Amino acid sequence: MLFLFITFSSDAFAAEYNEGTKILKNSDQNDPSVPVTLYYTPTSSSISIRLATPEDRGYIGRYQWQNNAYIEAEDLSRAESSINVGPFSNLTPNTKYTFKLAVEIVKIPYTLCYGDYGPEQSWDVFTDPAIPSGISFLSIDTETISLQWTFAASNSSGTSYTLQRSSDSGASWVNVATQTNHTYTDQGLVHNTNYQYRVRVNAISGRYYYSSIFSVKTKQDKLQDALDAANQARDAANAAKASADSSTGYLDGSENGGKSLAATYDRANSANNNTSYIRNTQLPDIKNKADIATSKATLAAANTTYNNQSAAYWAYMAQNMAPTITNVQGLNYATCTTGTEFTLIISASDNGPASNLRYRVECNGYDSGWVNNSTLTITGLTTTGAKTATVKVSDNPTSPDNGNISQESLTFFKI
Repeated sequence: MLFLFITFSSDAFAAEYNEGTKILKNSDQNDPSVPVTLYYTPTSSSISIRLATPEDRGYIGRYQWQNNAYIEAEDLSRAESSINVGPFSNLTPNTKYTFKLAVEIVKIPYTLCYGDYGPEQSWDVFTDPAIPSGISFLSIDTETISLQWTFAASNSSGTSYTLQRSSDSGASWVNVATQTNHTYTDQGLVHNTNYQYRVRVNAISGRYYYSSIFSVKTKQDKLQDALDAANQARDAANAAKASADSSTGYLDGSENGGKSLAATYDRANSANNNTSYIRNTQLPDIKNKADIATSKATLAAANTTYNNQSAAYWAYMAQNMAPTITNVQGLNYATCTTGTEFTLIISASDNGPASNLRYRVECNGYDSGWVNNSTLTITGLTTTGAKTATVKVSDNPTSPDNGNISQESLTFFKI
């Protein structure tokens, strides 16, 4: 299992958000009004608020935070442009909170407009989400990648995560899955291919927070590579046969306007002493067509190979290659044991029947021998420390030691 720490770029979190301007009056609706703009700076557990007004307006009022008791707001005079409120702390990440404000006295140049508190105006503000701290690649196969990211349990229940994948080094991204769960298996991938992943935290405020980018490569499918090479060699051989078949047309005349070599020979005999006629009209054409036939025959011979190997070679390779061990892991992804046993799960494939495969593990003096079960338990583990298990897979069910054998190793710990 591969574990990597997640980082988020600094521009994922804005220093201050403008939540808009509201118009406030005191209880006498005919009195002048004061426009108030609310700015706020969030973290995942706190919010600080700044209230701003034009230079020719001010007010005396009160505010309310999340239906708590009213608190008298500071006196915002014409000499000031804003006042700070808060910070409000011990908040839940990725959560909406409400701030309300009402004014009692509106202040304009040379005038104070008194009255009771006027209608409240409210703003919605949001804490930042708590971000995941790490990503784990649980298993990597030829066509699938299983991964999980550290769950930020302090987020509100509505927090979702979008897993994104790129196959062009981050030039473009595909949304693989959006979910509240933090484990996902990406399927349908191409073997022996580099992919990039990142996690996007979807805040209820509508803002997105992107993690750093992680690269991982799917395993190589050796059997598929051999089959692809054999198919390409077959196609090249078919093309060579078609080319060779067409070249024979110059011999029977079907590709030469009916002028076969035999017919030309008969014409030469009938012309008898008219060698000049034959030399000047027929022989050049015959030589030209013969050169073409030679060229096509040469091309046909060249096309019966692929990567300097014959089609027969690639067919032999496809039928006589060792099994492919796609994954070796501990039971339930275990990497250590406190007991005297450790169980391995082996995944392997071959171009023959899966029932032909035989499995063997050797570790620290233990040898399972060849068995037909892909789940093997190592016993007799008494000393602590790192242990290396050597796994072998054979494609010969009757005599495994004489078959094609693949080998992988896995290190685990006895603690």
